[in-house]
Amino acid sequence: EVQAPLHWEDDGQALLFVAEQRGRRPLWRFDLPDRRAEVVVDGGHVQAFDKRAGTLVTLADSAEHPAQLHAHLPGEAPRRLERFNDRLLAGVELGRTEERRFTGALGDEVQMWLTFPPGFGSRRKHPLLHVIHGGPHTAAGDQWHYRWNTQVFAARGWVVASVNYHGSSGFGYAFLDSITHRWGQLELQDLEAATDALLREPWVDAKRVCAAGGSYGGYLVAWMNGH
Repeated sequence: EVQAPLHWEDDGQALLFVAEQRGRRPLWRFDLPDRRAEVVVDGGHVQAFDKRAGTLVTLADSAEHPAQLHAHLPGEAPRRLERFNDRLLAGVELGRTEERRFTGALGDEVQMWLTFPPGFGSRRKHPLLHVIHGGPHTAAGDQWHYRWNTQVFAARGWVVASVNYHGSSGFGYAFLDSITHRWGQLELQDLEAATDALLREPWVDAKRVCAAGGSYGGYLVAWMNGH
């Protein structure tokens, strides 16, 4: 899904834009002559960008940090432009986040993100919390969510799972439209499959598994309770 705004390169032969791809939102460049798109800035979630006089600036966050500004110059590593939140985060211990894939509804590959609590130990039992995204046609991503921040939940000792169930954006139109007129069915199968996969891990406490979500995620929590 290509998202506004679109930015013309100075020569008028290419466009810059952001578009979701498998739980991330990179910055892309689309060349008009050969009709080819390539990623310019990868990883995390690019919220905004601009380019002037050959210098590209991005505002991007990830599961590891809130939004940061970087300048991107040809042939150089990205250069951080600000330190707004560094002092606030200096005394905060964050858990690691990793991407996993499993077989969900219809035999399709489904992505989920796991955020582990700080000091996670694989020899200990940890409770499991599903944080279910809304939409439904949005996605849980490699981003620093300012309302449903998985690091906040994980800080209480939970392993947090964020499943990009059928209907999520960034995985192709067929996947996006697959839940139309059968809402709740495939999503529930995905969440159950994710739970089954995680219960095979020795560090999950099978007696402490729960789910939370807002908007469409809240609907799915209610759906699970009723089914």
